[in-house]
Amino acid sequence: MRRTALAVLLGLTAIAAVAVIVNARQAAEAEAPGPDPVEWTTRSAPPVPSEPVPAVPAGADAVPALSFSLVTTVEHDGVTRTTTQQVTRTAERARLALEGGRREWLFVRNPVYRDRVSGYLIDHDARRVLVHDDAELRMVVQVRGWADVLTTRVDPAALDALHATGRTATEAGYAFAEFVAAEADATGAVDVWWNAELLLPLRLTMRAADGSRVRSRVEALRAGADTDVLRDPAARFPGYAQLDVSDASDDHR
Repeated sequence: MRRTALAVLLGLTAIAAVAVIVNARQAAEAEAPGPDPVEWTTRSAPPVPSEPVPAVPAGADAVPALSFSLVTTVEHDGVTRTTTQQVTRTAERARLALEGGRREWLFVRNPVYRDRVSGYLIDHDARRVLVHDDAELRMVVQVRGWADVLTTRVDPAALDALHATGRTATEAGYAFAEFVAAEADATGAVDVWWNAELLLPLRLTMRAADGSRVRSRVEALRAGADTDVLRDPAARFPGYAQLDVSDASDDHR
């Protein structure tokens, strides 16, 4: 998927699925060569953001560790594209890996500025790790903060504008309540099955004004997480080059 296609996906709705953004960016950079390794240390001081960092919702510190598959389907101009991500998520870290792919993301919540997040893009073919601070994540994959990662971009406050149908669905022992848009021609999030304890949508449908749709659904949900895949990439892959994404961009100009 080219970068123009990425722009189309991001324009579908203000609440975009993280999996769609991640996969589009991965495909656009699939053939970038690996630069020389440089030392990187964790940033604790936040940069001045170009837009407000969303506050993490209530209960974010207490979400249980989860593992699941996130299946995302984009329908645009008669073309349908489906991707599947394997997700491992705790209150502090989240890993997203394209099923069968050679790249994965690790998102890490800032231990000091709790609304913020940094990210590692791990490229196994190039044997390198690109480090993104929170400002770079906003520019590269439109992730504004930890709340976007934790909730797959669903703002719980936005559910107030939707209508609770009273219907529920149960997955892995957790109940998800359905919220729908009141207007038949509404855009944005039009159907959300939500669990407030998990801060997770089981199913989500978004619609743009041109009729394009993004649908996502959680499959194979289970409690618990493989903590090994959530370790820092330097510990998991000591032989990989690790550098800041801006340095990698400078190297390939």
